[in-house]
Formats: sequence, C-alpha cells, structure tokens
Amino acid sequence: MGRWNQEHTLLTSAARSVSGQSNVKNAGEYGEAIFFLNVTAISGAGATLETRLQYSSDNETWFDSAFSFTSVAATGKQALPVSVLGKYVRFDYTISGTTPSITFSLVGSFKS
Repeated sequence: MGRWNQEHTLLTSAARSVSGQSNVKNAGEYGEAIFFLNVTAISGAGATLETRLQYSSDNETWFDSAFSFTSVAATGKQALPVSVLGKYVRFDYTISGTTPSITFSLVGSFKS
C-alpha cells in the first residue's frame, strides 16, 4: 500500500486566453495520482475550458489519455483521480469563446 508523497504544480494560477499544455511531470515511479483543477475567474462570451491528461514514454511524443476534467464554463474546483499513469504526464488544455480569459491552476498529488 503506497502513500501520497508528492505534490506537483503543473500550472500555476494565471489568466490564460489561448490553448496550451501544462508543465511535464515524470510520473514513472508513481502508481496513481489525483489532479486538481481550480478555476477562479472566467470571462468572455461563451468562454470554456477543456482539459485532457496526456501520456508520453519519451517526453516528446504525446498521446491523449481517457482522463479529462468536465468542461468548464464557470468558476469552481474539480478533482480527477487517475489509477493509470504514463512515464511522463501533462495536461493539454483548450480555451474557446469570444475574447476568453480563464484564470486556473492544475496541481497533482502522486502516490507511489
């Protein structure tokens, strides 16, 4: 039975208006994780945030996983437990809408 022994910030809280990717975490030594999405501000007509966990074996070629947060159109918090990790993990996020601005952060807690 492992223990939750490392927290890693994948994205610090900041206002974002274009799509992108989070920082990368080498998760090869961990068996599972819980990721936390915290959206503290959202503006712009139809502004939405989509986030999907991605895996990589070499930190160069990335593949979408089956894990994603629920689509976000308002402030709030979500947790995403994941029991299958790739060697490297990151989140790909898509921001859409008319002149959107979304302030959010992503943190992962990892269990060995």
